[in-house]
Amino acid sequence: MNIAIVTSGDYIYAGNVFLYAKSKGYSISFIDVLGPQNDLLLKKFKLMILFGFFRSLSLLFLSYRIKKAIKKSGNLQTIKKSNVESVLFNGNFDLIILVNYAWLFPVDDEVKIINCHPSLLPKYRGLMPISHTVNEALIHKLAYVETGVTIHQIDDNFDMGKLICQKKIELPSDTPLSEFYKKTYDLILDCLDVMVKSPEGVEKLDRGRYYSSMGFLDVVRFKFRLLKQDKFFKFIVNGGLIGLVSWFFQIAFYSFLLSNFPYIENKMMLSVYTAFVISAIISFHSLKRYVFKSEGYIYKFFIVTTLVIGIVGLLSEIIFFLVNPISPFLSTYFSYPISALIISPLSFLLKSRLVFIK
Repeated sequence: MNIAIVTSGDYIYAGNVFLYAKSKGYSISFIDVLGPQNDLLLKKFKLMILFGFFRSLSLLFLSYRIKKAIKKSGNLQTIKKSNVESVLFNGNFDLIILVNYAWLFPVDDEVKIINCHPSLLPKYRGLMPISHTVNEALIHKLAYVETGVTIHQIDDNFDMGKLICQKKIELPSDTPLSEFYKKTYDLILDCLDVMVKSPEGVEKLDRGRYYSSMGFLDVVRFKFRLLKQDKFFKFIVNGGLIGLVSWFFQIAFYSFLLSNFPYIENKMMLSVYTAFVISAIISFHSLKRYVFKSEGYIYKFFIVTTLVIGIVGLLSEIIFFLVNPISPFLSTYFSYPISALIISPLSFLLKSRLVFIK
């Protein structure tokens, strides 16, 4: 049996299916269909926003490596959308498997055509189904997200036809979106043998709601929901806010000492260390309440906090020493806040690694 994996520019998930099928000894070709690029580029740009710049960059390199491997196999063919029928319906292929194909595919009575849709149809028909699935789960504040992949014969409608295979997966809602994509598309590999051996669908899929691509405003809202689930983002936000709070406390405490206890020496350093102890207590509560929601680990936490306090104190002294000849006012009031704003987010990350993660 001659098989064609057909996609429109997806060398990651469709390419992974191709390489897996190739490793199992199937006679298979990879067909990349070129069509109107505006919608595809817009979709990729939205996913870049949702995945984040660095994750998107790593996926770009992964796509390049997979494309290179497919080229090396000698089974890569790039065609125009207008040539789909003449190339694919000429008797060379017995089975066509669509993975991330962007347009409505023509139906042919002589060739079995199967679509791999990354949702549990009839739920989330249409575009960006994984993103829609996770987004709605976050809106409803679900702890776990159930998604999956549906393998079905195609008909004259988008994501409709007879069901062949369906696989489910449940992941925590704070799983990175890129992992949702990877683990969902990996389910296609579990259905490959079923697609090849039994490409005839049995039960006709119901017509569910059709989802269009997310608009930019929806993408931005979804991105903020994802950030609320992201622990590292919480480290930075909480750490920075706690640094600011402790700075204001330091200034207030220094002013109090200056007014009421003028005879005390090293009033600034006393207020600095007092402020940072307060910030350590706040950060401990914040990490438990907003980031990890866990109990215990107090001993390790305060070991780390003591280390961080020492680093902040040293950094404050260095900044004070460097800035004081230029501006005594800036060195007095800003040496600590600068060091606290630098160290606080890093201390959150340090505490998470050494204290809260087993």
